Amino acid sequence: MDCLTNLGISMVFAKTRVEDTSKIFVSTGLGFFVEMELQHAFDFLGKKEAFLTEKFDAEVDRSSRIKTQIHEMLLLFDMLREST
Repeated sequence: MDCLTNLGISMVFAKTRVEDTSKIFVSTGLGFFVEMELQHAFDFLGKKEAFLTEKFDAEVDRSSRIKTQIHEMLLLFDMLREST
């Protein structure tokens, strides 16, 4: 199988040929890669996607709460400014 491989230098890729496609290297995080069989990699990536989606949703909720608090504070500052 022919593919492009990231050389780890920004967006620099090289054409490569993979002879044995029964296994794949999967990024597990923090710069670590693990060689896995395709089904195991597929299962792992499904779990990783669910984990990252959960973390993303939590950060979206957190940022929404902060945005609401900022908006409320700006309204209070306007009210204080108008009362003086």
